[in-house]
This record gives sequence, structure tokens and C-alpha cells, in this order.
Amino acid sequence: MTDAAPPVTTPATMPPPKDEDAIKLFVGQLPKSYGEEQLTALLQPYGAIHDMMILKNKMTGESRGCAFVTFCSRQSALSAIADLHEKRTLPTMANPMQVKIADSEQRGDDRKLFVGMISKTCTEADLEAMFRPFGEIESVNVLIGPEGQSKGCAFVKYTNAGSANQAIAKLHNSTTMEGCRAPMVVKIADTEKQKQQRRMQRQMPPMGMYGFPPNAMFGAQDMAQAMYGVQQFNVDAEWYPGAGFGQQPYAQAPYGGAARAPQKEGPPNSNLFIYHLPQELNDHSLAATFMSFGNVISSKVFVDKYTGQSKCFGFVSYDNPQSAQAAIQAMNGFQIGGKRLKVQLKRPKNAPY
Repeated sequence: MTDAAPPVTTPATMPPPKDEDAIKLFVGQLPKSYGEEQLTALLQPYGAIHDMMILKNKMTGESRGCAFVTFCSRQSALSAIADLHEKRTLPTMANPMQVKIADSEQRGDDRKLFVGMISKTCTEADLEAMFRPFGEIESVNVLIGPEGQSKGCAFVKYTNAGSANQAIAKLHNSTTMEGCRAPMVVKIADTEKQKQQRRMQRQMPPMGMYGFPPNAMFGAQDMAQAMYGVQQFNVDAEWYPGAGFGQQPYAQAPYGGAARAPQKEGPPNSNLFIYHLPQELNDHSLAATFMSFGNVISSKVFVDKYTGQSKCFGFVSYDNPQSAQAAIQAMNGFQIGGKRLKVQLKRPKNAPY
């Protein structure tokens, strides 16, 4: 009796190819009775699925009620998030589905490079020849537009991070290819979180001086106060409740004086704590920076009571939680004056540590 031949993998059994910028999703709040067949039926209307893994208990083999799913296209994943995340509750489940970008996608891959400003005629073979001297290459993908033409950029992935760093050191800004207006860009590819932040920034209104948006309510006198208030006037200004822009705030001299007016807070989940503020921002300019997301009812930059210098953190309060969430999405990680802001909800006073 002869041994049976090993099974042959045919094209029909192979997963469909995925785009270079495809996203892996975490899908939670699934019934434990759901297998790949039920989950595929639920998600396939959004597009072809490249791979799927239902997480299981190692001891019992029972589903843990969650899975990782990668669609073949990025747009399919974004559509599934928009339609399903916390919007649909499956049978027997008490809570709505969780459909979001997997944590692994939020962490950067220091082996993967973004290569920009390349000629439209540059092929994957050309790039491989250019990048091979620095180490073993895992993949090269030139991004193609809807008309079948190169977008003038690509991804190159090495098998180790050291090779990627060498390629950056040697090739970034080293040469200008034919038809390109600037030297070739070679850098670590953005994480999914960074891509989202860039998209949000492109949707924001144009930024004025010092990074805050121009606003008709924010006049020349207010702008001067915003630009020079801390250094020139050397006061710790605080808006009194109900004060609007252009009205006189209460102020306290840096070496003592009258008690300050309390910081007015918004409803729960409407108050932001902001770190890494540039030194030149004061209460006026902080409010102006965040007013495009909703009605700012108060803003406060904390300053040293002896020097009058900003401590580079402060609060902004809205009159609704939706504005606060919009500000977090757009401004957390946003760069102003060489600093990247850290924006989060302010912890309630009675919250446990």
C-alpha cells in the first residue's frame, strides 16, 4: 500500500489577495455559537475577506466571542466599522458589536518603509534593485491609482529593522527622480492611527499663526493678547463664567493678588485635559485652537505663579460631549509649534486613581 499524496493547494482554496493598505479588524461581542461561516455571512456584504481567526479558549476550544478579520480592501474595513461598530446587537448578546481597528495595526512596523517622490515609470523591480544592498527584502509594492498608473509612491518591507534604518540613512533625500519636483522620501511607514490623524487634519479649517484657526470672533486685540499675553502682560488670566471672547477676564498678578475665578466646567465627558502645549499659548489662543469643534465655555492654561511661564498643560470645556470627542479625534497627536498635543477627557474630581 502506497502512502497517500499530500493535498495540493489549488487557487480555489487560496485566500484572495489583499491590498497593501488593508486593515486588520477586531470584532467583538459575538455569540459564542458563531463560527467562521456565520461571521463570513455577516461581514462579506462589505467586501471580500482575506483572512479570519476566531479567538478560542485554549483549554476548552470554545469561542471567546471575538475574532480578527482582514478584508482584502481598506475601504471594505472602513465601511464595516461605520455600519457595525456599536450599532448592531447580535442575537443573545446584551451589548452591541465592537468592530474596530486591531491594536496590532496601531503599532508601527519598523521594518516597513514608505517611499515617496518616485518616478511614475519606476517599477517594483527598479525599487528592489535600489533597496536590496541594505538587506533582505520581504516585499515591494508600488501603489497604483484607479486608472492603472503609479501614484509615485511605494512600500518596501525588509526582514529586519536594521536594514530599514540603513536604507533611510542612505536614500532619504539622496536623489531626485525624473519627473519629480523634490528628492525621494524614505521613512518608516505611518501607523493606522497616524493615517487617521492626517485625514482629520486635512478636514480641519486652515490654521493661522501659532496653529490656531482664524475666526471672525477673534479680533486683532484678542490675537495680540493670544500671541503675547503670558510674556508681555505677565498675568494668569482666567475666564469668569459666561464670559465671551473679547470681554474682560479676571486676572491675577503672578505674585499673589485677588482670588481667581473658578474654571467653568461643562457637562460630564465634555471637559478636556491637554498636555504638551507650546509655551506661547495662553487662555485666549487655547480656546481659539479648539473652538472649531464646538462651543468652548472655558479654557485655562496653567502658569507658574512665580514666573508667569506656562506649565504647558491646561483645560478646555465644551457645552456637550460630542464636541469634546471630536476635538480628541482631531487634536490628539496634532503638532503645534514643534510639539504634539496629548488630548484626553479630564478625570472627574471624585474618580478613583
